[in-house]
Amino acid sequence: MKIHSFNRRQLIQTMAAVAGAVSGMSLPTANAQSFPSKNITILVPFPAGGPTDLMARVLGEILTEKLGQSVIVDNRPGGGGQIAGGALIRSAPDGHTLMLGEMSMLSVNALLFKSYAYDPLAEFHPVTSMLSMPMMILVPGNSPANTLQDLVNLSRNKPLNYGTPGAGTVAHLAGEQLRSVSKTNLTHIPYKGSAPLMTDLIGGQIDFAVDGVGPALPNIREGKIKAIAVAMPKRSSALPNTPTTAEAGYPSVVMDAQFGLVTKTGTPAPVVQKLYEEITQALRNPKFTNRFNPLGFEPIQLNPDQFRARIRSETDRQGALIKSAGITLE
Repeated sequence: MKIHSFNRRQLIQTMAAVAGAVSGMSLPTANAQSFPSKNITILVPFPAGGPTDLMARVLGEILTEKLGQSVIVDNRPGGGGQIAGGALIRSAPDGHTLMLGEMSMLSVNALLFKSYAYDPLAEFHPVTSMLSMPMMILVPGNSPANTLQDLVNLSRNKPLNYGTPGAGTVAHLAGEQLRSVSKTNLTHIPYKGSAPLMTDLIGGQIDFAVDGVGPALPNIREGKIKAIAVAMPKRSSALPNTPTTAEAGYPSVVMDAQFGLVTKTGTPAPVVQKLYEEITQALRNPKFTNRFNPLGFEPIQLNPDQFRARIRSETDRQGALIKSAGITLE
C-alpha cells in the first residue's frame, strides 16, 4: 500500500510538472498575441521639444492608432540617459516600457562617466534603430572658411575654439576626431544643447561648431551659418552640395547621432519581435517620414540582433577614441 501511495503521489507531481512546463512554453506566444494589454510608455532622456521627443510623439501617435492602446511619452532628462535608463530598469520586462535613446546612451556613456547607473547591453534588450542624424562642421556666416581645409589652415596660424551641444556627445567625439587627424590646436567648448550653441555660432563667439544637421538646417538655409562638411561617408540628402569629410581629405572623421528603441532585458522574444515589426511599419508611415526626412534624418532600421551588434561596434569604435582623447564626465 505504501508503494502504491508513493507511486500515485509521484505520478501526480510529474503530471503537474509537465503541465507547468507546457504552460510556461506557451506563455511567450500568449504574451505576443495579447500584446499590448495596457498603455505603452516611451521614456525619452531629453526635455520636451527636442528632436528625440518629437520622434517619440510622432511614433506614439501612429502606434496608438495601430495597436489600440495609448502610447505615453515620459520625458526623463539628465545624467546622460541614466534617469530614463533607471526608470526602464525598474519597469516590468513585458515590453510595455521602452526607451528612445541616442546611441551614446546605449553604448559609450558607460565608458565616459566615472560611475554609471547601468550596463546597456546587459540590462537593455535592443528593439530597433530608427534614424541617423549626420554631424556637420559649421562656421559663422561671415567666416573666411568655406571648406574644411580652409578651417584647418586657419588653425595653423592661431588656436581655434569649437562648440558642441555638450561634453561627451557624438558632436564632441567628432570634434576630437578632427583634432586628432588634422593635428590642429582646437579647444572644446561644451554647451547645454543646440539652441545656445547656434546662438553663439551665429554671433561669432566661437570659431566653429559640430552639431547635427537637424538643429543647424534652418540657420544654414537663412545664411546665418555655413555647413562646410558632413561627417559621413556620403553627402546628406538635406544638403547635397555640402562635401563629406572624406572628400575634404579626412575620411576617418565619421560621426552621426543614431536613435533607437530598447526595452528591458527579460522581455519575451516574441514580444520584442512584435514590437520590432510594429515599429518598423510605423517608421515607414508617411506621417513619420514626411516629418523627419526633410530635416536631414536618414532611416537606419535594424532588427534586434543587428541593433545589438551595432551598439557593440559603436562601443568599441568610440571607446577607443574616448580613451585616446582622455574624455571623462562626472
